[in-house]
Amino acid sequence: RDDKQENKKETNGDAKKRGVQKLTPEQEEIATMYGVMLETDWVQKEKFKKNFMKEFQRILRDKRQETQHQEIKDLDKCDFRAIYDWYQNKREEEKIKKKDPEYKKKIKLEKEEYDAKYGYALVDGVLEKVGNYKVEPPGLFRGRGEHP
Repeated sequence: RDDKQENKKETNGDAKKRGVQKLTPEQEEIATMYGVMLETDWVQKEKFKKNFMKEFQRILRDKRQETQHQEIKDLDKCDFRAIYDWYQNKREEEKIKKKDPEYKKKIKLEKEEYDAKYGYALVDGVLEKVGNYKVEPPGLFRGRGEHP
């Protein structure tokens, strides 16, 4: 998130002049979920776009948010390209890092630490290996198959 928010000094008025909306972290999270999907078939589906916009507008207009965006009404007028580009750059950086043996070793050690801490459970006095202790990250529901 820090990379995307590095232009914090820019005022909301400056951003609006360029057509950019300042989002709260919660709004930005939802926008990012959509933005990273730009080059997929999902964003071509009208039902998916309609459902996304309904939920996106809900958080954009939420009174509990520091900033509300009543003016955002049409998904086709929103440009998520900057988010998509940011995500692609992050993916490329991660690919490059994964080629480094030191980085691989660090990741492996972290995984072993997590496995040792969370990978086992005491059941009726017997130490049992847990099948999966990881939680899926939040994302947009995509469903399965073609539905109306």
